Amino acid sequence: MNKQTARLLEQHFDTAFAAPDGIAKLRELILTLAIQGKLVEHDPNDPPASELLKEIEAEEERLVKEGKIKKSKPLPPIKREELPYELPNGWEWVRSGDITVIERGGSPRPIKAFLTDDPNGLNWIKIGDTDQGGKLITSTKEKIRPEGLSKTRMVYPGDFFAHQFHEFWSSLYHSN
Repeated sequence: MNKQTARLLEQHFDTAFAAPDGIAKLRELILTLAIQGKLVEHDPNDPPASELLKEIEAEEERLVKEGKIKKSKPLPPIKREELPYELPNGWEWVRSGDITVIERGGSPRPIKAFLTDDPNGLNWIKIGDTDQGGKLITSTKEKIRPEGLSKTRMVYPGDFFAHQFHEFWSSLYHSN
């Protein structure tokens, strides 16, 4: 964040703090500044994003060779008119699909046939396993037999995943 922006924020912090939705707006501002690379000074010795993107590409190629993931389809280049703002030097715009693997999971059916009390079973993740607030899963209540893995996906530490459940989508699609 440049000195002028920092001074302005400091001068008006109390006003922003006391305003309706002031904290939410302040969080939004901080997140926006961070996403745009304007929150902190940049180290000129940091490698450019292009080097990290090469590492990601090499890792994807390795995983494809090992049969752990399928080769992703090339995505169209990002057009100039799609860019919402200028990035700092060394940063690059990429599409999420260029740096992530997006897969769909599933449930072995019938699930009761695959549930097990065996401590060596595979953790069976369900939406109810999220911590209060719904952000992290640190344990699971149930396990499945390894044979059930052929009908679902293995999740590894550090993976990010989203969950959709029928009741939510039903109410979303059927509401008027």
